[in-house]
Amino acid sequence: LVDQQTNEVLIGTGWRDICTKFHRACKASEQHCKTSNKKLTAGLNTPGEIRIDYCENGLIDGSTPIIIEGKHLANLFTGQILFEPPDIERFKKQAKEFGYDEAAYLAALKKAPVVDEDIFVAKLKFLAQIATMIAETGLQRLLNKIAIKNTEEQKALLRSLLDSIPDLIFYKDQDSVYLGCNKAFEKFAGRKEKELIGLRDLALFPKEVAEFFREKDRQMMAEGKARRNEEWVDYPDGRRVLLDTLKTPYHGPDGKVLGLIGVSRDITELKKAEESLRKSEEKHRLIFDNSPDLIVIHNVTEVLYINKSGLKLVGAKALDEVVGKSAFDFIHPDDRAIGLESMKKLFSREESKIVLEQRFIRLDGKVINVELVGVP
Repeated sequence: LVDQQTNEVLIGTGWRDICTKFHRACKASEQHCKTSNKKLTAGLNTPGEIRIDYCENGLIDGSTPIIIEGKHLANLFTGQILFEPPDIERFKKQAKEFGYDEAAYLAALKKAPVVDEDIFVAKLKFLAQIATMIAETGLQRLLNKIAIKNTEEQKALLRSLLDSIPDLIFYKDQDSVYLGCNKAFEKFAGRKEKELIGLRDLALFPKEVAEFFREKDRQMMAEGKARRNEEWVDYPDGRRVLLDTLKTPYHGPDGKVLGLIGVSRDITELKKAEESLRKSEEKHRLIFDNSPDLIVIHNVTEVLYINKSGLKLVGAKALDEVVGKSAFDFIHPDDRAIGLESMKKLFSREESKIVLEQRFIRLDGKVINVELVGVP
């Protein structure tokens, strides 16, 4: 097997002594071998094609190309034979020219077989078929190895990604049988992934919890779309956490639903923070609404909120009578310039607090005097 570009022998077997011990052992005659090889393979670019010719050292060689995906990579050679008895005088002259031991050289020549040309052609054609098959098979094996390597690398990357995510991730088939999970879910289930594969929720969790999970699976599968719910669960170490779980179907190449993928996030602390914020807002709203003084929240253009005392002060009975309007609608025209200038200072942070007296015009038209304190 000879490289197409470098003409170097890649693999060699069954060589005749006349070639290994003489023709290729001498630099000058070896050059004849290389020149003959190039001549024999010039223009040999079709898979299965064969070519036969005499080499410059007097023997007959045959060749067929190794072509993979249209690229001529190497050539398969066979031969070192004769089609008829050798011209002894020619080989004696050659021994003298290259400095061979004549007796040893002629003894090696006798070992070169004389082969019927038709038989050699038939064998070479068979080798050409074998070479083509080997090339195609070798390429397919290489592609398979690359595909397997890529698949393994992708699996390793996906596994690393799944296990690095703190959320619980699991996937089941259509019957809610577990097919896999990440490390976070292993901690929740109290089992390794390989132990829970093939199990259902009833084999992993208390009956009430398992039936809840199963019902949520059924609801999602029936709707055929992502579904979210919150659920309190207990870990093997006794921790009780609130999970926000999203379950979504996954499909096969034909679009058929094969099962579901679930992602559960621990929102216990978030829920506590939301509850704390809700209570704080409720507390402040109670203070806000029950203050005897007018309290109003106003942006650059309009009132966003006003407390009960404020509604009473301006003669309104409902929020929609005030919210959405400008505070300047309630300020006496003669006082609006001062009020506007003060508001500009607050919004520009030129002032952190303003105190001024203004005249308000109630909804019933009555004018009242008020002291305003504004902060940004």
